[in-house]
Amino acid sequence: MGSYATLYVDGYPVLLTKNAVLPEQMTVFRESDRGTLFKQSTGTSRVAWSDELPSRTDDRVFSDVYDSRVWMVAQRLDIMGFTLARAGRDYEDCREGEMEAVADGDYYDDDERDTELAKWRALDYDSYVAGLRSVVTQGLAWWDVARSRMDGEPRQLTVIEEHILDEHSDYLLGYLGADFRGLLRIVCDIVDRDARVVQDITDLIQGGWLEPHDAVCEQAIESLLEGYPENASRIVLTEGSTDAMYLSSALKLLYPHLAEYYVFFDFHSFSSRGGTAHLATAIRAFAAAGIANRIVALFDNDGVGLDEMERLSKTALPPNIALMNYPDLDALEAYPVLEGDKCSHRNVNGVAASIELYLGDDVLRSGGEPFPIECITSNGGRPHGSISKTAKGAAKKAFRAKLRSTSRAREGSSTCDWSGLDAILRSVFHAFDD
Repeated sequence: MGSYATLYVDGYPVLLTKNAVLPEQMTVFRESDRGTLFKQSTGTSRVAWSDELPSRTDDRVFSDVYDSRVWMVAQRLDIMGFTLARAGRDYEDCREGEMEAVADGDYYDDDERDTELAKWRALDYDSYVAGLRSVVTQGLAWWDVARSRMDGEPRQLTVIEEHILDEHSDYLLGYLGADFRGLLRIVCDIVDRDARVVQDITDLIQGGWLEPHDAVCEQAIESLLEGYPENASRIVLTEGSTDAMYLSSALKLLYPHLAEYYVFFDFHSFSSRGGTAHLATAIRAFAAAGIANRIVALFDNDGVGLDEMERLSKTALPPNIALMNYPDLDALEAYPVLEGDKCSHRNVNGVAASIELYLGDDVLRSGGEPFPIECITSNGGRPHGSISKTAKGAAKKAFRAKLRSTSRAREGSSTCDWSGLDAILRSVFHAFDD
């Protein structure tokens, strides 16, 4: 008979596998998502999940699961490159391939070919998503197809719904794409963002296919790493160890569910010097080494960083390396700059926006007034400048104090200013969007 594992999104069974889990489906979880829930039937193909103890022991089933939320899984898929845009492109590419195969195939007579082509024309991406939304929200299953075709039954499924639910189809839930995660990303956009995404492995454990303490997620991901950068951690390169410390700390605080998807280059452990030139050297070294991981190289939003990015952009870098600078901030459009004995307010985006200027207004004003930019110069390139070394030390001290006082993002975001670092992280998340 075998044992089965089911992936549920908002209670709807999206994927059923026998005697194992697909490694690809486990990439949206981490071992920290492992836990136990109670499963309850709803009378349709959907189930209800609960943390609460069952009121009736015969009504709910205790389950060993990986449990996350739709919005977390959607973000994880996005940073792996499985965006909605990619899901749509993959679908349409496959649909065009199906239509070409029908048009060129010699196993159809004219009437059959016309019928088959009409079916694929009707299955455009937008129509497919609308049909999938109907299937998921109503909790429809393959047996509803047979029921809808029976005389006297009130429900009549649409052609697209029947295509999605066809148990003999080569495509899971009718999704015309090579990777299951494209379908999962679409489903995440259909249901409530706070709904649960649950991988139930109870039957695999009870059937002896898994041991109770197996690190299923870690083992699955390890099996995928060779040759597939989507499944490996993304490497973030910065101009120095301080930048990496600020960003990794903010990532763990603001997006803990994404923290294990990124690795920040450890300058201290490898005795590597920081700075713009050294970041450019590291980028060229990673490119020459043929590292398969996706790499995000982050430059300061100042004249030196932009100059170096311009030089690197003329180099033939592999597509897995993305060059970025810290984003412009509205708060930096009128920032204090020392000019001799006078202090004026200037737009320092693209001129002097180092990482310290993204630490938040509470950090920049920890001494009362914002730390001013000192001495903007050009040296033959774009204008550039920075706050003083003393101010950088004070900013680091204030940041660490803020970090210690904040135990989790929701508490901290209401009293502390994380907007600058959040802007950087969000740009990193979308570094490989098309």
